[in-house]
Amino acid sequence: MFSPDEPPSSPVSEIFYQLEENFRLNPQLCNFVEIIYSKKFQPMQSRREIANLGQCIVQYLECSPPSMTSHFMRGMAEVMQSANSNIMRPPTSRTPTATTLFLMKLLPRLDHFSPSELHLRLESQVVAQLVRDLASAFTEEKIFVVTPHRVQRSLVTKELISFGLQLRSREDSKSWRIWVDTTERMQGSLKKCVLLI
Repeated sequence: MFSPDEPPSSPVSEIFYQLEENFRLNPQLCNFVEIIYSKKFQPMQSRREIANLGQCIVQYLECSPPSMTSHFMRGMAEVMQSANSNIMRPPTSRTPTATTLFLMKLLPRLDHFSPSELHLRLESQVVAQLVRDLASAFTEEKIFVVTPHRVQRSLVTKELISFGLQLRSREDSKSWRIWVDTTERMQGSLKKCVLLI
């Protein structure tokens, strides 16, 4: 019971236990959490699983013609299999680990007078090529493509359809492998292969 003269109070709360493992973050994000809280925080996606995905990329590249994303994918495969690559610069990490987070920085050879629509169209072509290659390499995995704006979503969708790829639709939400949408609509979703534009 409390009296009207004394304000209600609650006991001081303390954190007794911090989770040490998760099923949603990759190793680099787990490292970040470890740094902030100074406690162990490990991903549950196994190194073997990551290496197997890297091997899928290698097998795909061996039997497919070169594309504008082949070099990037070769670097991805090397890092996923051995946490080391001559093609890609490694991320800053305290422990050498298989990487599942990659950055492709596009540097268009356009002058500053080129319209932004041209840049967006070129970006969507590169993204579509990468998605097509990853969909061929990862035959069982679903792929998310997250765009910041609807214009980019439309352009990437158009490019992927031109490659003959089946995309997620509202009518058929079960048999799709590729989902292109904006950040807001993707919140809370989880897949092994996610491309952020």
